[in-house]
Amino acid sequence: MNLMIYCVFVIQRIDGVCLFSKIYSLPTSGINAECFSDEDKYNILSGFISAVSTIVTNVADDYIKEMRLEGEKHIKIIVETGDKIAIGVVADKAESDRKLYGLAKSLVKQFNYLYGEKLKTWNGDTGAFKIFDKVVDTEIGNTERDFTEYL
Repeated sequence: MNLMIYCVFVIQRIDGVCLFSKIYSLPTSGINAECFSDEDKYNILSGFISAVSTIVTNVADDYIKEMRLEGEKHIKIIVETGDKIAIGVVADKAESDRKLYGLAKSLVKQFNYLYGEKLKTWNGDTGAFKIFDKVVDTEIGNTERDFTEYL
């Protein structure tokens, strides 16, 4: 059974720009679901992850490992940081923290491998990161993997 992931965001730590996002589905409850359009939910989640990334950058990476939306019963948001990026994984609350942290760490490592040098001269075109879509799908679809090599 695949991990129940709602969406994945890659946020540039220096300025909070969303470099990449992959939305499988958005939560149908919580986040005042009836009050917001899907685009609004996307922007809320992306902005939240960007804000968390900024806090982590300015406080200490070791202190913030997971954030849950207060009162939210259906989702959890895992934020993993690298040197230049933060990965936000929005998942079903029932998912294994171990697998989600491993997934996030794996995605940080792979994004840095694929794009670390390109970020130095990046011109603002987020289309440059589109191929990461396949990496995310592969990692999420790899259900037998426990990601222990990243923990």
